[in-house]
Amino acid sequence: MVVFQTLCIFAFCRTCSRTENGINRHIRSMGFKRLQELSFSYYDKMPEDIANRTVLVVDPMLATGGSIISAVTYLRSRGVTGEIKLMVLVAAPEGIDAVLAADDNVHIYTCAIDEGLNSAAYIVPGLGDAGDRIFGTK
Repeated sequence: MVVFQTLCIFAFCRTCSRTENGINRHIRSMGFKRLQELSFSYYDKMPEDIANRTVLVVDPMLATGGSIISAVTYLRSRGVTGEIKLMVLVAAPEGIDAVLAADDNVHIYTCAIDEGLNSAAYIVPGLGDAGDRIFGTK
């Protein structure tokens, strides 16, 4: 069970803004961490009590696991010591395995696990690029 007063959402800005908006409609008074890109953080305001909060990482797709592993590593470096919950819409088995190998205290919640990854590391059959789908840019 998640105690909502202690929830902190960590979202990748472009692809997760719609997911974050949906969650925020149901839950108030949360701390936020948003990333534009993995190497560039444009908003970084962690709650002082981040070590005592349940952290929910949201991303539409879990393909190779690279982005999520970077996010989890960053959160650990900022003081998150407990369980991290990952919420994705679609996941590939390779990404799930990679994330759990990197940090076994991440719990993954997904709507679907697809077949796997193709040679370009895209989820098969997948949904295409999440950001492009959400914003209609391709």
